[in-house]
Amino acid sequence: MKRSIKSSIGVTLLEIMLVLAIASMIVVMSIRYYQSASNSQQANAALQQVQAVIAAMDNLGIAGGYNVASQSQLSAVVGSANMITPNKGAITLGTVTTSTYEVAFVLTPQTCPNVAAKLKANPKSAASVCSAGTLTLKYDAKL
Repeated sequence: MKRSIKSSIGVTLLEIMLVLAIASMIVVMSIRYYQSASNSQQANAALQQVQAVIAAMDNLGIAGGYNVASQSQLSAVVGSANMITPNKGAITLGTVTTSTYEVAFVLTPQTCPNVAAKLKANPKSAASVCSAGTLTLKYDAKL
């Protein structure tokens, strides 16, 4: 009896497609992880700057009787290099009342909600609103 054995050399199309599907899933997941880590890092850097500005406002409030008069006073305490967000946006002092400050931070649309959510834990933060990548912080220094 003669048997005809067909030898299989190489890989089939199905095997190639399976390897490509697995490789593409790994690439997509790694890109998502990288973007998430990058956004988290930017949000933490922005939060550190926001906290530095808040500390400066507290210092000016205690020293000046809760009356920060200008952007230049705030910039002098924080440092002009620290008045720029990690994505090269400006930090500007807005409306100032007796003890309430309004400061705008230009952030990326991805990091702004993360920073605003973390600021809600601060009891002195009266409100923090994100709009088109700009975080507007209303801060009550007397609380």
